[in-house]
Amino acid sequence: MDLGTLAEAMCRAGHFPQIRESGQERWVQIAFRMDEDGRLRAPVVIAFVDKRGRWVLSGYGPDYFQVPDETQVPGAAVAVLRAMGHCMHFSPEVVEKYGLIELDPAEFESHDG
Repeated sequence: MDLGTLAEAMCRAGHFPQIRESGQERWVQIAFRMDEDGRLRAPVVIAFVDKRGRWVLSGYGPDYFQVPDETQVPGAAVAVLRAMGHCMHFSPEVVEKYGLIELDPAEFESHDG
C-alpha cells in the first residue's frame, strides 16, 4: 500500500482524494464530496504513514488512529469518512470494526490543520 494506491481506492469509492506534501511529509487528504466549483467539502480524513511506519487516519481534529492492518486502510478510511458527518470524530463502531488503535495527538502536531 502506498499513498497513490490509497488515492485510487478512494476515487473508486466515490470520494475525492488529493495527495499533499509539506517538506518531507506526504499524506492523502480525502473529502466526502466536492462542490461544482471544485472545492472539497467536509467531512475530510487524512491518511499518512508516520515516522514509525504506521498507517494513521485523522480527521484534522483530536482523533489519530493507527490502522493495524495495512490492507484495511482503504476500507477503514471510507468507513471513517462516511460515518463522520460534521463532528470530525471517529465512530466507535468503525474503530471497533477495523481494530483502530488510538494514538496520542501530541505525536502528530505537524499534521494538525
